[in-house]
Amino acid sequence: GAISYEWKYKTIKEWIKHRKKAVLVDNPLASFRFVESFKMLAARVEYHMSKINGKILVVTSVCENEGKSSVAGNLAITLAKKGKRVILIDGDIRCPAQYLLLGMSPKKENEFLNGRTGANNILLNTERKRLGFIGGKVSYSASTEMLGNRQLPVLIEACSKIVDYVIIDTPPSGMIGDAQIFAQHADAVMVVARQNV
Repeated sequence: GAISYEWKYKTIKEWIKHRKKAVLVDNPLASFRFVESFKMLAARVEYHMSKINGKILVVTSVCENEGKSSVAGNLAITLAKKGKRVILIDGDIRCPAQYLLLGMSPKKENEFLNGRTGANNILLNTERKRLGFIGGKVSYSASTEMLGNRQLPVLIEACSKIVDYVIIDTPPSGMIGDAQIFAQHADAVMVVARQNV
């Protein structure tokens, strides 16, 4: 699919202040073309996932700043708006961004992948119906070691049992091996590429 470019700043005041704000499909000021491109992408994802009877989708890119986090977040929101139950996992443990994109502020970190705490309260509710979120705001430099333990498959399997789709936003696959670890547990992988770059 192709996602049309959407200008971040919707008003002159935002442009002057350069407020960092995510471009989301449920923003009332989002353009029709932008919203429709995500509806088309969501329809294609549903079609392909139904063909392979899959639920777990990894979203990655080769380099940074190609828009993979925005695509993963907006795809999750679009599927939730269509009535699907979705969990969005921020798999970029080295540089988490989904909590900012969704406008959330997790109060405490869950050390589930480290094996230090249980799975209690790991799934956070968002303001959006049928959309859950797993992630935090603390960076971990030893992400590959954390993901290589036995906790990750348990987490993904548990999530896939309670929702229609699990969307995992990973770090760029060309820089860190984390995306490949997530891909081992996924039904499909989506690669986001920035046009003409």
